[in-house]
Order: sequence, then C-alpha cells, then structure tokens
Amino acid sequence: MTKRKLMGRAEAATYLGIPARTVYALVRQGEIPAVRVGRVLRFDAAQLDAWRRRRTANAAEPEPATIEAPAVDARLAAERPFAERALVAILAEQREVRRVLVRVANRLAGGAR
Repeated sequence: MTKRKLMGRAEAATYLGIPARTVYALVRQGEIPAVRVGRVLRFDAAQLDAWRRRRTANAAEPEPATIEAPAVDARLAAERPFAERALVAILAEQREVRRVLVRVANRLAGGAR
C-alpha cells in the first residue's frame, strides 16, 4: 500500500482553482471531503478529483420547454367531474413548480439562465 501525501488548504485551493476561503466554506457545508489532523484540514487529491467529477456530472439540468396547452372552454370544463378538474390543475401546477425549481437550481449551480 502506497502512502499518498495529503494537501494543505492552500494546495487544495490551487488544485481546485478556487479561493482558500471557498475551500473552508465548502468543507463546512460538507461539500468537499477533508480530513482534520489536529486543527489543520488536509485533502486527498483522489477524493478531490472524485468530488469534481460528481459535481461536473450534476451540472445544470436543461430547462424544460414550456408546454403549450390548448385554450379551455369554461363551459366544457365546468361539465367535467370535480376530481378530473382538480387532477388537471394539480398536474399543471407541478409542471410549473418543476420549471421554476430547475431554473433556481441552474442559477445556484452557475448554469444557463
């Protein structure tokens, strides 16, 4: 078994191409794998590579296309049973909520707007 040298905070920041403060913030959030040796954080290059691959794999999801629904005749809708009208309303709301959540997630991830 070979021993791998663990990197310090500054080395890990340079390795990832991010500021050292961001490294600390990501460790506190549980995003980046780190080992605490006494009061000092140490980072394994292989674990950082795996973290980077996972993060890249979870990159911004494309925003779903807007669904164009045909106009609804109020008289025909009123004739439908309540359960059917409620189901249609719930499904429409879920599509809208998902669209908004994907947009928010993409902005948080720094993806396309």
